[in-house]
Amino acid sequence: VLGRRDRQVKIRGNRVELAEIETALRATPGVRDSAVIVHRTAAEPLVVGFVVPNSDASPGLADEVRAGIARRLPAYMRPKQLHVLE
Repeated sequence: VLGRRDRQVKIRGNRVELAEIETALRATPGVRDSAVIVHRTAAEPLVVGFVVPNSDASPGLADEVRAGIARRLPAYMRPKQLHVLE
């Protein structure tokens, strides 16, 4: 098998560790778990984030997560798409 054994990817010329993004997502109150993938498109790779809410999460969790990661991560590491799972 070829490729990296860790989950580091290159996005817009920057090395990004996907686990670091997942940790930032989980740091938001109301988030129980998270996952991040890279979706390859013709234009550029997109970081896509998924969060699993706690039972006490607010209805505006997606906005809270976006605000939280804006404080914790540089722009090139922020997921372009964010999905709150049930």
